[in-house]
Amino acid sequence: MKTRKYLLSLISLIGVLGSACSGDAPDAPDAPQVETAVDDEASAAVELGTARQAWSVISCGRENVSPHTVIEGHISNFFDSPASYGKCTKSYVLDLHELDASHAGTGRDANASFQVRDVGPVPTNQADCEALEGGGIFYERVGNAWVALTGQVVASGRWGRSLFGPQMVCYPPAVSFGGDGSLDAGATYRIAATYRNAAGDTRPIRFETLPPVTIH
Repeated sequence: MKTRKYLLSLISLIGVLGSACSGDAPDAPDAPQVETAVDDEASAAVELGTARQAWSVISCGRENVSPHTVIEGHISNFFDSPASYGKCTKSYVLDLHELDASHAGTGRDANASFQVRDVGPVPTNQADCEALEGGGIFYERVGNAWVALTGQVVASGRWGRSLFGPQMVCYPPAVSFGGDGSLDAGATYRIAATYRNAAGDTRPIRFETLPPVTIH
């Protein structure tokens, strides 16, 4: 009897595997995307527009990448990077330890978020403006590893009408990230950011931690 049950179970398992291999089985739901380390960094790198410089989610989250700057709690007002930086392929890396509760969570009008902006010299013509590009990759510290919360969150310069008159002006690129609904109090985050011009030269970056907003 035990032998018969075993054979029936084996036949049933073979049938399930055969159905899955034949393509007749229903599609499985999409699994969350998880970055895994690879030896060949080039295979994980993404070229950044006209700058043509690799900017890798994996390389900036490696344990051997030390940050340029470490900030505790939250960024007071803002923090500006220098114009020149070069970790994990032309990125500036900022670690924020144990995010303050005042700069975490949700608000009725806006949730807490990180903002990363290009604050380099503003171009005065459309071509140079639209050639500006970059953004940030956002991580959270989980155990002894940096876990990527995003891929490359990118933006480009925008040429548009001035808010103060009819003239056309450049709006430099900026990106923001508010977590999966909100940022978590006490969590430790990493931001690897870069902004570049058409020649691939790096530009200064402004980092901000914005608190949730509820307007009464």
